[in-house]
Amino acid sequence: MFSKEDWLRSWKVSAWDEIACSAATRLDPVPTPQSSTPSQHVSHLDQYTGVARELVAVWPSKDDLRLIFDLPVRLSTHLHMRPCTSPAAVISEELPSAQSMLQLPPPNSHPVLFARKLLILGSLLQGALSSSHIPETQRQHYEGIMSDAVGTAVRLVTTNDDLITYVEGIECIMMEAMIHNYASRLHQTWRTLRRATTVAQILGLHRNSELPSTRFLDPKTRTDFDAENICFHLVSMDRYTSMVLGLPHSSGLPYASTMVQLAAFQPLERMARLQCNIAARILSRDTEDHTSMHDIDVLLLHAAAEMPHQWWLVPDLDYLRSHEPDPTKTIARFNYQFSHYHLLLRLHLPYLLRSSSHTDHTPSKITALTASREILARFIAFRTWNSGQSYCRGMDFLAFVATIVLCVAHIDSQSIPETPAQCTNIGLILAHSRSSDRAVMERSLEILQVMIGDELALKLCKVMQYLLDIEADAANGIDYRAATTSIDDSAIGEYGGLVDEGSTLQLHIPSFGIISLQQRSAMEASTDRTAVADPFNINNGLGTPLDEEWSQLLSAPEDWTFQSVNSALFGSLCNSSNN
Repeated sequence: MFSKEDWLRSWKVSAWDEIACSAATRLDPVPTPQSSTPSQHVSHLDQYTGVARELVAVWPSKDDLRLIFDLPVRLSTHLHMRPCTSPAAVISEELPSAQSMLQLPPPNSHPVLFARKLLILGSLLQGALSSSHIPETQRQHYEGIMSDAVGTAVRLVTTNDDLITYVEGIECIMMEAMIHNYASRLHQTWRTLRRATTVAQILGLHRNSELPSTRFLDPKTRTDFDAENICFHLVSMDRYTSMVLGLPHSSGLPYASTMVQLAAFQPLERMARLQCNIAARILSRDTEDHTSMHDIDVLLLHAAAEMPHQWWLVPDLDYLRSHEPDPTKTIARFNYQFSHYHLLLRLHLPYLLRSSSHTDHTPSKITALTASREILARFIAFRTWNSGQSYCRGMDFLAFVATIVLCVAHIDSQSIPETPAQCTNIGLILAHSRSSDRAVMERSLEILQVMIGDELALKLCKVMQYLLDIEADAANGIDYRAATTSIDDSAIGEYGGLVDEGSTLQLHIPSFGIISLQQRSAMEASTDRTAVADPFNINNGLGTPLDEEWSQLLSAPEDWTFQSVNSALFGSLCNSSNN
């Protein structure tokens, strides 16, 4: 359970919105809302009983609602409030007004329907509060409303097994998961999705059988219900969070995955489901099975071929702002492109630092670097268009991963003397691309640094800045030796720093250990290099790769997220050099 303070802290740090509306949206100052008592929230509160009464008690007052109706409605909110309906059907509909979405159900309705309205309210406010033009006094008031609405819905309904076993219950839990996701609480997102999957299995969605009418609370839900789509969304969201956090994924729900089944879908929907299939194979693969890697690579090519070549251009968001009032399709295009390049990067990441003595890993190295550049190009394009602090936290994680991959690749190529044959491959390629790579990495760092007050962004920036500094030194001829070790958590600063009079940089990666980057003297560099041929080797005798005690020392949500993202990333990198 989460207290009101937990929810407020989460959203105060960053109210993340996966699909943002135009950055041109501005809010005119309005009078500061006044606090209201529960009796003011809903007329005739005494007509509600039991759990419904407790839920309605936190509904905003009429004065608050009038102000909320004037806030910008985020398109992603609309999309993710309809997880049971086909995305094509949702996009084809006109975006409903806040007034129509925030109408309470009749007093005798099931508590799940009241909880759904509270979660819709929370989603709308979470998106609207991304605007930097809301005065601080208003922002605090709206955050309080949002916290009360979502916290009450979760406490009384979405975590109540006796109430939630309806299709609308799954919808509510999925909205809760998206709210966690936007607020950067990825571990809570992962756990919440497991809860939604459990309810879906209890209802029998895993059997592909038609649900009885008793499993629906709202007739409209039954009319628009798409069982395959809700299963697909649950599985794809679970696989995304599992991949980012380095956690196991669930595979208990069916969706269209065979070529025969996919033939009935539109190209974009086919590509999305192919990406979901690919994510599962990457999560469960054996990195030593090169045949498997090749097969997944071919699947990615097939998925990309579903869309025309022009579709893969970085979307022109300046044109979008001035010519398209509804950017839903373009923003969805952005997200699918991010997903494609993220999968491509994850597929080839384990081979980035591997020696080519036995197998030529050059194609995988080049592909991983290309995918990183594509991710950063789209990250910069979108963040330049919408510089607000509220956007999908997943985009920042992907930019972080892409930056680290590029940076580590450059350090590796510059710090280890290449053979003539190797110089004609990765070393020479990276030498020619270094200037442009540095430019996009530095720009990505600048974008994250403007998130004032965002603790998680600050931690991402620290690691990025550390490695960029090392890369610059390596390019200037300073040779580095890298190693990992596990030491007492209190021995260094929270995320490391310079030690040994500036000659060694230690990066503290929670739940992983310490990555040490140490300068080597010219004499040391001229000695036998076989002992450091793989500078990111995790099994170099300096310590264990993982120390579970790290996890126990961290409690803040952003620390849990940070440690898992880093462990998943550096685990792949170190596995690559270890092999």
